[in-house]
Amino acid sequence: MAESELPFAAKYAKHNSYTCRAHDCWGGTVYKDDLCMSVTAQYPLGGVGPNWYHFDCFWKVVEGEVKSTDDIANFDDLRLDDQEKIRGCISTGGTTKNKVTFLRAFNVEYARSNRSSCRVCCKKIDKDKVRVGFNWYGITPGGEPCSNVLWYHPDCFLVPGVLAEVGWKDAYSVEMILGFEQLQPKDRKTLTEKFQAKQKAKESVGEPDATKSPKESTRKKKSSRKQKAKESVDEPDAKKSPKESTRKKKSSSKRKAKKSIDEPNAKKTKAVDEEKE
Repeated sequence: MAESELPFAAKYAKHNSYTCRAHDCWGGTVYKDDLCMSVTAQYPLGGVGPNWYHFDCFWKVVEGEVKSTDDIANFDDLRLDDQEKIRGCISTGGTTKNKVTFLRAFNVEYARSNRSSCRVCCKKIDKDKVRVGFNWYGITPGGEPCSNVLWYHPDCFLVPGVLAEVGWKDAYSVEMILGFEQLQPKDRKTLTEKFQAKQKAKESVGEPDATKSPKESTRKKKSSRKQKAKESVDEPDAKKSPKESTRKKKSSSKRKAKKSIDEPNAKKTKAVDEEKE
């Protein structure tokens, strides 16, 4: 049955052009291959069509209005695990069981081919190997929006410079990356251990916040080195012995005494010269 003939619909986004219609998520992008759901609505200028939402946002909007899977178009085309997820939401009155806030700018999956390359090491990512993606958005010289997914090996993604570049924050966790739950248990465990090990290593060496750019970190390091160099120049040389310091003081005292003697003599000579004139 067509989507417009049923009050609700569900499908996997075919591209990144969908925007979530929820008021607290207005303009939020529904990313490609995400499970999204819609409510059939009357358009202001006439006609009927779907308003699309993120999966979690949809259940907040409908507030228990979905009574059966028969009211959802394309339900039979979904994966079995997603069908069960929807049934669970219907049975609980629209409450999603997943309380994790997902990071929609990141995703993790098994490489679908060996054509993708790692952004850091530039090596090919083998098919069926775990890869971490960052959804990049920009503007073309002509002003048109454009997007791309930057792929990384997990180890390459965890390089501090990369984490800063993609805006990874210390409050994030690997469980918040889209697609994490779809990985095999052993791969989820491996990826979790890698992220935890990275966090512990960062805390032990005191790495800068990942949200700061590499340029900012470099400028701070240079400024710190300059300050230390300045302090080392301004401070007295600690290696000099007390005898050297004493000799310097005596020499300074002699110069002052000599100067005090020479000044009156100079005045007398000047006075005598004036009398002769």
